[in-house]
Amino acid sequence: MSFESEYGDIMGSIVTVEPFLSTPASDGSTRWDSTNGRIYRARIEQFTKMVRDENGREVVSDTRLYLTPEPLTGAAYSPTANDRFTLPAGYVPQQVGPAISVQRQDDEAGLHHWEVNL
Repeated sequence: MSFESEYGDIMGSIVTVEPFLSTPASDGSTRWDSTNGRIYRARIEQFTKMVRDENGREVVSDTRLYLTPEPLTGAAYSPTANDRFTLPAGYVPQQVGPAISVQRQDDEAGLHHWEVNL
């Protein structure tokens, strides 16, 4: 991991990532593991932009997150688009899941950060 401390200085927010569990067939609701959420330092940007989802379709994203490579709490985890993301108070919506897309961003030394479109 090659995450520079200077980059971390612009990540002043905290975001919780709850891993996807399942989508029960009975009612179609999605379940996330709220007892095993990981807390990440993050930079949150809100603006409207066209992005591609996990299936390659163009959709509108209103929020982009930049997450540190590893969580502050919990075991190492690679976020997925199926996870639920909880933003700090004041953001609307505050809780989003699933995401539009999650992309791993590498540099010459490996994983640098995660980029999430909501």
